[in-house]
Amino acid sequence: MKILYLILLLCLCICCTKHKQKEVYELQQICSKVAISSSSFDSLLIIIQKQPINEQVKYAIQIAERNENKANTIQKQKDLLMHFLPFASNRERKSILLRVIELCNKLEVRNTNTIISDIEFNYIHELETNYSLTQEEKWKVKRLKAQLLNRRGKQEEYLPIWFELLKEHRIANIPQYIVDDLLIIANHLSRLGDYNQAISTYEEAYQLIIANQLSNLQNSCLPPLIKLLADNKNYSKALYYYNDAIKHNKEIVTTSPSIQNLLVTCYLGLHKPDSARIVLSERLNGKERNSFFLNCKMSESYIIEGKEDSAIYFINKAIETNPNIKNLPNYSLSTFSYLANLLHKHQKEQQANYYYSMVEPLMKESSQVAPLLERQIEALTSFSHFCRSTKQYKKALELIAHRDSIQQLYNEMQKEKDSKNLADRLEIQELQFNLEKKDTELEYSRHLTYAIIISIMIFIALSPIAFYLIKWKITSSQNKAKKKAPLQETVNNQQDKQQKATVISPSKSIDRPKSPTQQNTTLFAYIHTVVMDHNRFLSKDLSIEFVTKEVKSNRDYVSKAVNMCTGMDFTTWINNLRIDYAIAAIHKEPTLDLGTLSEQCGFKSYATFNRNFKRYKGVTPRAFIANINKAAFSKKYKTAPDKCS
Repeated sequence: MKILYLILLLCLCICCTKHKQKEVYELQQICSKVAISSSSFDSLLIIIQKQPINEQVKYAIQIAERNENKANTIQKQKDLLMHFLPFASNRERKSILLRVIELCNKLEVRNTNTIISDIEFNYIHELETNYSLTQEEKWKVKRLKAQLLNRRGKQEEYLPIWFELLKEHRIANIPQYIVDDLLIIANHLSRLGDYNQAISTYEEAYQLIIANQLSNLQNSCLPPLIKLLADNKNYSKALYYYNDAIKHNKEIVTTSPSIQNLLVTCYLGLHKPDSARIVLSERLNGKERNSFFLNCKMSESYIIEGKEDSAIYFINKAIETNPNIKNLPNYSLSTFSYLANLLHKHQKEQQANYYYSMVEPLMKESSQVAPLLERQIEALTSFSHFCRSTKQYKKALELIAHRDSIQQLYNEMQKEKDSKNLADRLEIQELQFNLEKKDTELEYSRHLTYAIIISIMIFIALSPIAFYLIKWKITSSQNKAKKKAPLQETVNNQQDKQQKATVISPSKSIDRPKSPTQQNTTLFAYIHTVVMDHNRFLSKDLSIEFVTKEVKSNRDYVSKAVNMCTGMDFTTWINNLRIDYAIAAIHKEPTLDLGTLSEQCGFKSYATFNRNFKRYKGVTPRAFIANINKAAFSKKYKTAPDKCS
C-alpha cells in the first residue's frame, strides 16, 4: 500500500513538473513575442509578477535583451531592469548592468538632448572593479565607456580608450574589431580636419575588409573614404577605390546615390565630361527622383567643354523638374553661375544676367556651412565682375561688399575651426607618441625579463655540472696526495687550498664597469671620429640626430657626452670646428670671399657664420682678416730697413 502511495505521489510530482515546465516555456515564448509598446505587455508584466522573484529577474533580462529601436520601448526595457536590479544575483547583476549601459547608450544616440548622468559611469566602474569579466566583456565595457565619454565631450579620455582597444584587438588578431576601431578613429580625425591621417586610416581599414572578406563593413568604410578623397580633390585615388570596390562588391557602389554623385564629381574634377555623362545618362534613364541634380551636373559637363547650347538645354530641363525658381537647392548655385560666366565670355550678357539673377538670392542667403559659403564667395566674385563689365557699378559694389562680409565670416569660421582642430590633433599626436613610448618600454621590459629568466635557467642548469666538476677535481687531488710523502702532501694541501680559493673566490681579472666619465669619454671619441671623418662637420645637413644614428646611441647620451668633454652643446661645438676650419682657410688665402667661405664651412647663411665667428674669436671675420693683413704689413715694414742696410 505504501509503495502504491509513493508511486502515485511520484506520478503527481512528474505531472506537476511537466506542467510547470510547459508553463515556463509558454511564458518565455510570450516574453519573446509580445510587443513592448502594446497594451498586452502590461498584462504580461502582471503574470510575471506572480512568479517567484528569481524567475521574475530572468524574464526581465529576457525582455531587455530584445533588440528594440524605438526610444519609448528602450526606456521601458531600461526601467524594467532597474526595477529588478536589487533582486538579482551577483551573476545576473553583471548581465543587467551591461545591458543597462547599452540601453542608456541607445537612448542617448536617439535623443541628443539626453543628459548623461554619472550613474552609467558608476555602473561601468562597478563592472571593472567588482566583477571578473571575460575579454569580450572587457572590450564591450570599454566601448560603451568610450561612447559615453564622446557624447559628454571628453575627447582626452575618449580617444585613449579607442587606441587601447585597437592595440588589444591587433594583438588578439580580430579583423572585424580592428576595422571597427579604425573606422571610429578615422571618422574622428576627419571631423578634426586631419584629412591625411584620416584617409590613411580609412585605407588601412579598407585593406583589412578586402583581405578578410568583411563585406558587411564595406558600406561603413567605402563611402566616407571616397567622399573624403573627393572633397580633398584627390579624384584619381577616389576613382581607384570606386573601381576596386566594383570588383569585390559592385552592389554597394552602384546602388548608392551618394557614391554615384561623388563619382560624377570626380570625373568632372578630372575634366572627363564624357565619363560623367555616361553615369548621369544611366541614372536619368533609370528615372531617379533627384533629376534636378542630375540635369545640373549634366549641364556642368558641357560647361567644362564650353558647349553653351547643350548646357542651357540641361539647365532648362532641370528648371522644368523644379518650377519653383525662388526655392532652388544650394548646390545649383555653382552650376548657374558657371553657365552665366560662360555666356558672359561668349558676350551674351542678357542670358548671363538672367541666370545670375536666378541664383542671386542663394548668393546672399545667410549660412554657417563652409562649402556653401565657398560657393557664395565664388559666385559673388563672378557676378560682380560681370556687373563691372556691363557698367552696373552700383550693383557691382553691393555684390563686392556682400562678398567681403561672407569672406570675413568664412575666414573667422575657418580660423576658429583650425585653432580647435590643431589643438585636438596635437593631443592625438601626443597620445599616439605616449602609447608608442609605453609600448617600447613594455617591449624593453619584456625582453629584459626574458633575458634574466634565460640567464637564471642557464645558471641553474650549469650549477650541478660545475659542482660535480669541482668536487671531482678536489677528490682527485686528495687521492694523489695520499700516495705522496708527508712533505709533498703538505705542499699539495697548500696547492689545493690555493686552487679552491681560485675556484670559489671571484676572479680579479673581471673587468670592472666603467664609470660614467669613462663612458662619456669613450662615446665622445666615437662621436669625434664620426664628425671629423671626411670633414663631415662641414655639411649643412649634419645634425645631432644623424650623429646619434651613426654611433647607435641615444640623443641625450650624445648631448651629455659632448657637453661633458667640450663644455659646449653639440651645435656650438660643431660651429667652433667650422670656425677653426675657416681660420685655417683664411691664413692660407686671406683674399678668399667670405660668402663662399661660409658656405664651404657648412653655415646656412653668411649672417650665421658672422655671428658664430664673432662669438668664438671676439671679432668679425672681416676684422680678423684686417688684423692678419695689418700684422703682415707691420712685419714687412720692420724688415725693410734691414734689407737696405
